[in-house]
Amino acid sequence: MCNRSPLFGVLTTDERNTRQYRHRRGDHHDSGFSGPANGQADPNQGLGWSVWHLAALGFVVNVDWFLYMVEQQLWAAVLAPAVTFVSYAVILWALWRTGRDLRSSYVRGLALTVLLFVVGVTGGWGSLGVALGLSYGIQLAPSIWTAYRTADPSGVSPGTWWIGLVEAVLWGVFGFFHMDPGILTFSVVGITGSAIILVRYYSTRRWVEAPA
Repeated sequence: MCNRSPLFGVLTTDERNTRQYRHRRGDHHDSGFSGPANGQADPNQGLGWSVWHLAALGFVVNVDWFLYMVEQQLWAAVLAPAVTFVSYAVILWALWRTGRDLRSSYVRGLALTVLLFVVGVTGGWGSLGVALGLSYGIQLAPSIWTAYRTADPSGVSPGTWWIGLVEAVLWGVFGFFHMDPGILTFSVVGITGSAIILVRYYSTRRWVEAPA
């Protein structure tokens, strides 16, 4: 499925805006992105995920979504996971070109592949679809963790998450029309995750934007 910048751009933007916020308050002693001790959660720690880990998992999940759509003959939806897993492959290739050690990412991707394979073999395509829908929560978790561990979540782009919410609703309509439990699960997870982020963002605007 389409998994966009909530997994990538929001986290680094959140770090940058939090630094700017502290600078406006005069917190010049803050030397960087040091974690919960100074009000900011590091998205690459905490849950133990990094951008390249998420890219590896996203690649695996979307390859499986592509196979699932083909097997279920949901031809109108095949293009979305196809484009997405190619995008993740390009991201992984670009990260490899920078010289990063991606072995841990490959291990996580392989572990997820094995898990989904076991689910598919033992439970059939329907169970695999539900597992794929639930796996979207793994990809959303770092953004949710960061937003709620951050004193100033101004780096969250509400427009991005509104788009994610609308997308999840549309997938829900599509899944309901085809009575597909996997896509419906994806929709529920996407709506819930996007709503959680938006609630956090708007609930903190008053005190974050209040004059010192």
